[in-house]
Amino acid sequence: MNWEAFGKAIGDENLGVTRWPAINPNAPLAQKFSGIEGAVYGVTKWSKKKQAGLEFITWLAGKENGELWVRYGKGQPLNKNVDKALLPTSPSFQKIQELVAQPTLHSGVMLSGPETDALARGWQQVTLGQLTVEKWAEQMQQALERSPTKKQGK
Repeated sequence: MNWEAFGKAIGDENLGVTRWPAINPNAPLAQKFSGIEGAVYGVTKWSKKKQAGLEFITWLAGKENGELWVRYGKGQPLNKNVDKALLPTSPSFQKIQELVAQPTLHSGVMLSGPETDALARGWQQVTLGQLTVEKWAEQMQQALERSPTKKQGK
């Protein structure tokens, strides 16, 4: 999200930020937030260009690229060491900085390949009205059953 553009379009006072409601407020991750962008990157074990992939991710998450993202995209950087003077001044964006000060893992890195695929495809199909939430839940359960970690008894 470009906090500067949204602030100019509808006013900083009209931008908000909130935590997801916690079903169990005492759960270990209930008061945490990942703070990671909407994309999660990784390199597969079977990649033929593993080193190039790791170098790309290192560059993408690096300080220099983070500062470019903040300067021109006005969004949440992946790197916590960016120059704080570059960060958007939106009060809502500043609230997010408080929430992500002690982040947790993004759920995407805790899922198996089949689960990640079902999650990514499902939310898009639900959003487009091509799939019901109930059917999506069934697909997620099927993906869990196909998960390599499930098969290995982990």
